[in-house]
Amino acid sequence: MKKMIAMLALVCVALLPFSVMAETTAITWDEIGAPVVEAAEIEGDFYSIEELGLAVWLPAGLNAVEISEEDAAAGRMYLLMDDEQSCAFIIDAVHVDGMTLDQAYENAVASGMTEPEIVNINGLDALSYKNAAINAGCVVLVDTNSNMIIFSFTPIEGENAEMVCALIMSSIMPLE
Repeated sequence: MKKMIAMLALVCVALLPFSVMAETTAITWDEIGAPVVEAAEIEGDFYSIEELGLAVWLPAGLNAVEISEEDAAAGRMYLLMDDEQSCAFIIDAVHVDGMTLDQAYENAVASGMTEPEIVNINGLDALSYKNAAINAGCVVLVDTNSNMIIFSFTPIEGENAEMVCALIMSSIMPLE
């Protein structure tokens, strides 16, 4: 019975597009991610990103990949991929010189990003959208140092991919 409930929870979350969850005023790990992870017995852990003052939950099987000097100079902080290199979680930091979240939203719309929404994830104001060019779900935070922190998960098309993206993105939170 427990497995049946877990599979039902997985199916329900997989059927919810990331943007539907983004329409919720407040997205929290406790309400979205934790129940699904527990019910479906998905293995993963929270990781601290000290330099950003954030934590994020990642499913087991994503491994750090070395970042080229060129990518690091362009703002790439982290790249994690599965063994088959079929999915990736990326964190980029880009200096945006005073850009607000509303301006980031306008830029996302002008750039052709789909389903942009300003949301609050675990107390953090953020922008979520889909980037069809790279088949990714993205969450953007704008910090007080004029940096845009971009969390991307790719692919979002395919079996359970959108659910995993939603789980990861719902877990972004300040370090305690």
